Amino acid sequence: MGKSKEPLTFFCIHDADGPGTKIYEALQEGTSARRGRDVRIVNLGLDPQEAQAMHLEVETFQRQSKVPVASYLSNEEKEWLQKHRIELNAMDTPTFVTWLDSKLRSHHNGKVIPPVDVLMRRLRNTIQETLKEGIRIRLLEQAGFSDHVRLALQSIDPDIAAQMPGLSDRIAAVLNDKDKQKEHWVKPLDRVAEQLVRDFLSRSSRNN
Repeated sequence: MGKSKEPLTFFCIHDADGPGTKIYEALQEGTSARRGRDVRIVNLGLDPQEAQAMHLEVETFQRQSKVPVASYLSNEEKEWLQKHRIELNAMDTPTFVTWLDSKLRSHHNGKVIPPVDVLMRRLRNTIQETLKEGIRIRLLEQAGFSDHVRLALQSIDPDIAAQMPGLSDRIAAVLNDKDKQKEHWVKPLDRVAEQLVRDFLSRSSRNN
């Protein structure tokens, strides 16, 4: 993704501890094994000063070696992180969601609108599909499509009427089948309709 020509923005959240602050710094500046990314990284926190102001639970610890911390922090925060940390999970879920929403609100620029080439491609495709549908309807009307359907239905009417005796019982028998008990009554009825249409088209094809 970092090789994309499109500008990329990442939002980073982390614990208020040394390793957490280094996550943001490594994402932005790169490491000895990987160059910095050509993207914008937005640090949403959680940083020590804010975490303390929120009165979240503070964990204390002792380490023999110095805790690595990010260079963007104040001297006071760097010193505090040598013996303290506050994790994101110190917030309960409602507090965390409210906190995250407040962080993202200032970065909200409305709904994303694609680049103009994407807009133009979509516009052309939509016009093409709309034209196809409009021209299809016009050609069908010119060919007397509605009249053909009406005459075909009249031809099938005797077959439809022949289905009336025992139709309900046949549908009930299908629905009582253990493999089809979850079917809606419409499905077996539609299968009857499809078979009648296939029979009509087959007869028409032979007659032509």
